[in-house]
Amino acid sequence: MGKKRNAVTRSKAGAVPKNMNTGVTSSVAIVVGVLGVVLGARFLGFPNLSFSASSDLVVADQKPTQYPGDPNPTSNEPDKAIDLDDNPSETRQWRQPVDAPNTDSIEWAIERYENALQDQPPISELRWPENTSLSELASLAIAEWKRLGGQPIVIRGAPLYEWDAWPTMQKSANYWLEQFTNEARAHLGPNPIFRPKVGNRSMFQYFQSKIQETWRQDFGVEPPPTDWVWDLECNETEQLRLLSGTQPRTFNCPHNYGYWITRAYTTEKLSPGDTQEVSVVADAIRRSSRKIEDFMVGPTFNEHGPVTGKLLDSNTVNLWITSPGVANNLHYDVSWNFLVHASGPKRVAIAPLSARQKFHFTPRVHPGLRSSPLDLRRPWKDLLTDAPELESSGLMQTTLAPGDILMIPPLWLHFLFVGNAPTASFSFFTGVLEEELGAVTFPKLTEGASVSFSVKLLKNYFGNRANAAKRLNRILKTSYQWNTEISAQLCPRNARHAKACKIKITAQDKQHAKGVADAFLSVVNQMRQPAHGMKQLVPEETLEVFIEQWITDDLMRTFGPTQTCGVLENCVLRALQKAA
Repeated sequence: MGKKRNAVTRSKAGAVPKNMNTGVTSSVAIVVGVLGVVLGARFLGFPNLSFSASSDLVVADQKPTQYPGDPNPTSNEPDKAIDLDDNPSETRQWRQPVDAPNTDSIEWAIERYENALQDQPPISELRWPENTSLSELASLAIAEWKRLGGQPIVIRGAPLYEWDAWPTMQKSANYWLEQFTNEARAHLGPNPIFRPKVGNRSMFQYFQSKIQETWRQDFGVEPPPTDWVWDLECNETEQLRLLSGTQPRTFNCPHNYGYWITRAYTTEKLSPGDTQEVSVVADAIRRSSRKIEDFMVGPTFNEHGPVTGKLLDSNTVNLWITSPGVANNLHYDVSWNFLVHASGPKRVAIAPLSARQKFHFTPRVHPGLRSSPLDLRRPWKDLLTDAPELESSGLMQTTLAPGDILMIPPLWLHFLFVGNAPTASFSFFTGVLEEELGAVTFPKLTEGASVSFSVKLLKNYFGNRANAAKRLNRILKTSYQWNTEISAQLCPRNARHAKACKIKITAQDKQHAKGVADAFLSVVNQMRQPAHGMKQLVPEETLEVFIEQWITDDLMRTFGPTQTCGVLENCVLRALQKAA
């Protein structure tokens, strides 16, 4: 049963955060935490970075680095001022889809399953070679991934029957819901309470999570509402009807769609009170003579991270079951994912990370972080009317049959949608180098140091002020200001259109910010090493995502979620536009 939340008083947008920092931290440290891709975080020491008592950052054994576009990183030559053609304050009007009144009906969702994205090119396929053992799965998939330049692959005809855990795992969604019921009954008594994610809109956008509580508890601001909730009290009968698509709206479970996301197995040590595994799956995997780490892993599995030195040996299996008509928003995960489809009609659309701004991904301060608000089941011509840039997005699609395996590399965008029956699939997530970037955190900065940090990190990464300003301007227009609803939530008028930045930046702020920015860039450069036949350990587009993440996380923590957009526009962007 979900925790009861305290009553929240709705505050005006732009309320001053309760924990705003106005002083300089005297003794701080950069910490590296290895973020659990799906299930949490844990923290380790950062061996190469430290602060002295005076708060100056020291980067041990760090040689001068060459940043992209900068011919001389130590040059004092000033950057040229620029005049952007695009108006960063312009807001694009969001057109309500013409079929909006019907998007909540299962009939509409099923019809779109049959017709959506049919004209998009297919995801590359790997047909299983004859007389090849399942033990070759990872090596074959990774070789094909390299040949295709890092693209995802659909593997068809793999001999999963060689794996003695597969007969247990290839069951129907109804079977798995029954297993959840049995396990819940064993732990909670004869009348258990379940927690599926439920909603009345067929597209799962985002749900109640810790980021909403951060808005409320740390900043006194009410977050954007969610279409899906996690903690409804649906009983066993209601859940079975929900899964079949025939659940009438009742007091306890007044929704049309259900989505069960459950950890089935993990090599991570479970802490007391942590979410338990699905014992039927976990036991079958552990009893199997064929270990998943031998054939269902990515290319960097069991390597040591170049930043933390941590062994990247995690293995987690998630079980996804969905009711008819459900779609999961376009999003990305920081993991290697072998998505093994078990039962039911499921289609998947995939696009490269470089297209995320064409799909207007929500900013990180929004509860729908790392996802797009666009429903890709809508007619393609209607989507292009709203977002013409999708024409060059590189979107691909495929239909999964039971036993198909979709290999999704880290940070590839993917949108999943279901037809006229429940579905069940398993994701095999393995440790990846990108975790090293997600692990980096930093000390709390003053307001001035926070703004200066953003300016320095963007300028140094993109090579000069002009390039950094153009990139930031595009982020503001495509994420914060594209759709009127998100713009009103994240860029309220009282936080925008200031004639000048009112935040004072001292010499000490600049010195502190430079040290932190240099430390972050040293991490980026460690990830640029070539490996596994690829140009570098982590693609440059991925590094850019984490640059954006680091800046946004720091500004949100310092100024709050509804002030971050205004600070980016009025302070950071304007500073980048000025001559040095």
